[in-house]
Amino acid sequence: MGSGIHYSKEFKIEAVRSVIESSRTYSDVANELSIHKDTLRKWVREVKKDRLEDDTMGPPGD
Repeated sequence: MGSGIHYSKEFKIEAVRSVIESSRTYSDVANELSIHKDTLRKWVREVKKDRLEDDTMGPPGD
C-alpha cells in the first residue's frame, strides 16, 4: 500500500526528465527532490513503457 503522497504530473515529468536527459543518478535526483529513489525509478519505467507502447502502436486508423 502506498504512502498516500500524491505528486503532480508536472513534478513527475520534471523528475523523470532530470534522469533521462542528464547523466545524473536516480539517487542524486531523488535526494534533491526529497523523494525515494525507487519512486523515481518507477516513474522512469512507466514513461519508458508508455513511449515503447506509443512507438509500436502506429498511427490511429491503420
